[in-house]
Amino acid sequence: MVDSTGSENSGEAEDFQQIAQRLGEPRRELLQSFLRADISAVNTADLREHTSVSRGSVLHHLERLMSWGLIDELPERQYHGRGGREARTWQLTDRGREFCKEYMDAPPDAFVSPEDVATLEQRMDRLEDDFKDVKGIMMQLGVHTDMLTKKRARKEMGEEWFQEVFES
Repeated sequence: MVDSTGSENSGEAEDFQQIAQRLGEPRRELLQSFLRADISAVNTADLREHTSVSRGSVLHHLERLMSWGLIDELPERQYHGRGGREARTWQLTDRGREFCKEYMDAPPDAFVSPEDVATLEQRMDRLEDDFKDVKGIMMQLGVHTDMLTKKRARKEMGEEWFQEVFES
């Protein structure tokens, strides 16, 4: 049996090893764009803009990825802000995530959601505050043990922070 892409197809989905052998750089790059996206659906216009895949072949490669069960086309289209018609939208399937995890350099779980980013930003803020506290204590210790002059500590810390640490 020959499918719509002109390939022999026994009716069963190709296994990952066969897909990996036939993937090619354009399809690999498209899959990586899905992995990097911080949203679940990616439109064709964005894929064209964020990959080096030629404009004329993006749809061909997306349809091949879809025939392999790695992505799905969503029924809704997205306005992409660049004029023209609304763009077709696509998403990585569970099978596609599994394939990427096994056969691509960057597993899908290496990419984080916006919620993960917010959590990491909060952790980073706490770490920066903790570091500042430790540095303040080190400056106090340096001054107390005469390893550092108050003048040098004031220069390193800035006047406001120096006042906060040494005058409290």
